[in-house]
Amino acid sequence: MADPDMRRRVSSVIAHRRASGDELRRVGPATHPLGTPAGPPGPIGGLRLSPALHKAAVLGAVVVPFLATGVAIVQLWQWAVGWSDLILVVALYVPITLGIMAGFHRMLTHRSFRAHPVVRGALLISGSMAVQGPAITWAANHLKHHALADKPGDPHSPVEGLIHAHLGWLLREKNADPNIYCRHLLTDPVVVFVHRTSVIWVALSLLIPSPLGAGPACSGAVSCACSLCTTSPGA
Repeated sequence: MADPDMRRRVSSVIAHRRASGDELRRVGPATHPLGTPAGPPGPIGGLRLSPALHKAAVLGAVVVPFLATGVAIVQLWQWAVGWSDLILVVALYVPITLGIMAGFHRMLTHRSFRAHPVVRGALLISGSMAVQGPAITWAANHLKHHALADKPGDPHSPVEGLIHAHLGWLLREKNADPNIYCRHLLTDPVVVFVHRTSVIWVALSLLIPSPLGAGPACSGAVSCACSLCTTSPGA
């Protein structure tokens, strides 16, 4: 469940919108007027992408790992993939999935437990390797989902269809505002650092297997594909 402070802020936003009907009203510390058309997506790992490039990047992150999985299967049938590759897939999949489920979800979003800064950073870096978005963006979207579950405004509501809930919502440029949903994360130096450097961790997840004897990024791509399939942001 969302924490009481965040829930009060969300309730305040909804109350203002319903009472006045003015979707340009600024609420609390939010830096963007509510209801205004979405502008260019926010920085992703230090990069600011146009809407078209944002969609292309998301599609590539979702589709390429699945294509790499097919390539890996063909290579396996042709005996071009050995036990070392399969071990690397598992070795990458476990920490990446743990990073999303324990790091992004339980620790960062729901604050279910506290961790030493080193452990905190390691979990968030592992979660960033899952190619599900930067840490703060992920947390804000997930907290908004819980605040508005299956109602208008839910970023990945199953009411809009299975495909939308699982992957389609990622193609929308506008993410939840961290100033409303997870303001506390904006002052956490570990979280902010991992968030701003997310592109580096995504690249490492694909490049690490190569010097260890795997095919070009195949093990990393397969691990990312498995993680995308088995860890849903809507949980």
